[in-house]
Amino acid sequence: MEPGGLVLVLVGHAVAQVPVTGLANRVLRTGRGADLASGLSVSARGVPLVTGGTGTMISMPDVPARRDDGRQANVTDVDALATFDFAAFFAAVDDARRDRDMGWYDLADELWDQSAQLNAERDDHPLCGGAVSRLGARGETSCQYALYLLRWLGQAPEEFLTGPALDVGDVRLPDPGPDSRLRWDLAQLHAALNEERQRQGLTWAGLAGQIGCTPSRLTNLRTARVADMALTMRVTQWLHRPAAEFIHPASSRHRAELL
Repeated sequence: MEPGGLVLVLVGHAVAQVPVTGLANRVLRTGRGADLASGLSVSARGVPLVTGGTGTMISMPDVPARRDDGRQANVTDVDALATFDFAAFFAAVDDARRDRDMGWYDLADELWDQSAQLNAERDDHPLCGGAVSRLGARGETSCQYALYLLRWLGQAPEEFLTGPALDVGDVRLPDPGPDSRLRWDLAQLHAALNEERQRQGLTWAGLAGQIGCTPSRLTNLRTARVADMALTMRVTQWLHRPAAEFIHPASSRHRAELL
């Protein structure tokens, strides 16, 4: 569907016409298995898309007509954010480990030795190979822990997004030396999120509804040292900014508060 068209959005028993522009158009074009010329498709969340006539009808009976902040719901609130595919991320780590004929404890040692100089200056506990190997079964990890693995892979977190991922520009992570460790600055992420929330006139509850979490998980970012990777990536996608803006090399002499 071309920008400028209309989408008929069925919310409960109400139907509204929504212009297909910007992010809304992107949601329609990038739904999993979507073929808008076919007459019936399924979006990334299994929402049926019925096309034909004057537009596309999206049946969303489980979505309230108004959000909890009182603002009118719109298509960008629904299924509009890409998510971090942890299974694909862990598979990439496991494949790279196997290609290098490494055991899990060998991998843990190599991950830790990426910051050999910093480690020698501090009394931190090294990574455990058993803990790294169990990440696949857990199906999640913290944003800080993921950076050890992303640095080792030489890949950006945006490379593991699934769904309607936005083009946020240069996603390359900083290249730290052996005296540094990559760390998320969650206070910086919170400040950017709060600024954009205020600009859009959203309450924390309204914003949480768009991102798909509780309000406290967002407000807690202000003082948090860790957060789960899935949350931080949904926040950066909502901000339309690369994760790399909030990830910095931290050493004993620079951004030491992040360690």
